[in-house]
Amino acid sequence: MKLRLLLISIAALTIVPIRPYADSAEKSKSAVQEIESAARLFVNSLNAQQREAAIFSFDEDERRDWHYIPRFRSGLELKKMNTQQKQHAWALMRSALSEVGYDKVRGVLLLEQILRETEPWYSLLFFPRDPENFVFCFFGEPNAQKPWGWRMEGHHLSLNFTVVPGKGVAFTPAFFGASPARVWDHHARAGLRILEREHTLGFQLIQMLTPEQLAVARVDEEAPGNIFSGPGNERRFQNDRAGLAIRALNPQQRDVALALVREYLFNIGPEFAERQWERARAAGFENIRFVWAGSLTPDRPHYYRLAGPTMIIEYDNTQHGVNHAHSVWHDPENIFGEDLLKNHYEMSHNEQSHNHAHPHH
Repeated sequence: MKLRLLLISIAALTIVPIRPYADSAEKSKSAVQEIESAARLFVNSLNAQQREAAIFSFDEDERRDWHYIPRFRSGLELKKMNTQQKQHAWALMRSALSEVGYDKVRGVLLLEQILRETEPWYSLLFFPRDPENFVFCFFGEPNAQKPWGWRMEGHHLSLNFTVVPGKGVAFTPAFFGASPARVWDHHARAGLRILEREHTLGFQLIQMLTPEQLAVARVDEEAPGNIFSGPGNERRFQNDRAGLAIRALNPQQRDVALALVREYLFNIGPEFAERQWERARAAGFENIRFVWAGSLTPDRPHYYRLAGPTMIIEYDNTQHGVNHAHSVWHDPENIFGEDLLKNHYEMSHNEQSHNHAHPHH
């Protein structure tokens, strides 16, 4: 059964379709406007107390304080929204994500509900499992003049968006986790794996390698206990030379490697993802390097990484009997929109210099 059908029990909310776009020039402009419009509807629906919880200044440190562990989070929780506000929240996520990415978000919340049902002791002893304990934060007000952004975050989810008017949208850090990575056979959702293709394509690629290629790609027989590029380490592998370059793959292997890359990039809306894809192509797909650590079979801890000029992708499944997966995508040139913001501020500075040099009378 498709993931969308499996998520119905969590999803009693309005689905807002993303309209098709006529041409590439109009596409990017309209997609950003749709995000801005969805965000404004959401923010304008909040009362004063909710605004106080949800809205921060764009320059506050909170914007970079992302994480995926169970913890207290600043922001406005889903459970503190009314039905209409939840609809606006989900419409905002749909405006920025693809159908696949949106389904993964709903899947993370569904897994939290499954953990709540199957591990009630955890909520009592540690941190409450709650599919509505996911928060939204806004950084600055949604507008067409100044940079702003938002984040949706909770256990095993951290999606960070930065909108720079006239420049574009940045989408990283983008983290999806899954516990259980595959829902247990005794559960009604048996077999559900929300990171299915991240898992399947990774193993397909490693098992296609020749012994010589494998000796280069597999850097350690033991998997690390987690991803490396977590909070504060987003650029760790920006210039890393470890692993097997895609240029060393044959055409069939290369197709699988690039399908794996696409799986991460195309969690965001297709109009934005195509731009990310073209950036990766321009930087050279052949420069992406594939790293594997740990077992070559799914029953033991395993880890992989894809790192290149425009992406750092990590995946691990090492915890809870190899049934607890983490995945993350970073754009090392544009983490939290840094490159977009640099261009924005340089242009603003140049315009100010020009205005001072040529004052109006």
